[in-house]
Amino acid sequence: MKNNFSYFLEEKEKLSFFTFPKLRNIDSIVYGFTTKHWTKKALIENFNLKNFSIISLKQIHSDKFHFLKEVYSKRLVGDALITTIPNILLTVKTADCLPILIFDDKKRTVAIVHVGWKGTIKKITKKVVQVIIDSLGIKPFSLFALLGPCICSKCYEVGEEVKESWKKEWGVFDYLLYPSIKKGKYHFDLRKANLFQLKELGLRQEKIFNINLCTKSNSKLFYSYRREPTNEGRMIAFIGLKNI
Repeated sequence: MKNNFSYFLEEKEKLSFFTFPKLRNIDSIVYGFTTKHWTKKALIENFNLKNFSIISLKQIHSDKFHFLKEVYSKRLVGDALITTIPNILLTVKTADCLPILIFDDKKRTVAIVHVGWKGTIKKITKKVVQVIIDSLGIKPFSLFALLGPCICSKCYEVGEEVKESWKKEWGVFDYLLYPSIKKGKYHFDLRKANLFQLKELGLRQEKIFNINLCTKSNSKLFYSYRREPTNEGRMIAFIGLKNI
C-alpha cells in the first residue's frame, strides 16, 4: 500500500514539530507531532490554544478508548480519544509507540490513538475507526489518517510472548512479525500492522500520511524508551477541531 510521506519539519520558538504540506488548506483542524522538549505550556502558547481544553490520557497499552461528548475534568484511562466537539485538544504521548491522528474535516470529527504492540494485537486502531464509521455514519474513504514517528521494525525486537499473542489474534502475517537473528526474538512492524487495519476498513491511500522516521535511530529529534529506558521524556501528538 503506497502512502504519502511528504511531511515537513516546522519550528516555533526553537521547538520543532511535523505537519503535512498537502493538508495546509484544511483550516478547521489543528494538529501536529512534536519532537523533543515540548511541554503542555509550549503547546498552548505556540499554537494559540488558550481557548482549548487539553485532554490527555493515562495510557495503559490497551484497546480502550473514549468518545468525548463533553469536557472531562478527571484524567481518563485508555489509549484513544474521539470527539466531534470543537475547542477540545486530544493528545497522546509517545517514545517509540505509534501515534495516529484520524479526522474528517467535513463531518467535523477527530480522533487520536496511542498504539504499541499490545494495542496493535488488540486492533485498537481498527476499533476506533469502526466506531467513527458506525456511530457517525462517516464513510471510510472520507477519513484522513496521519501516522507519526515510531520505532521501526529493524529496531523493534520482541519476545516469544508477543509472537504467541500475535498468532492467536492475527494468524500468520509473517511480513509484520518475523524472526530476528537472535534466538527467541522477532522484529515487529508496528507501522505496517496499523496501516493494514486502516486499509482493511477502506481508507484511501491518498488520505493516509506517514512520518516514516524511527524514534530509536533519531536521537536528536526523538525520545526513545528502547534507547533510553530511564528517560521519562515523551513527544506529544495532538489534534482538535477549531471553533469556526
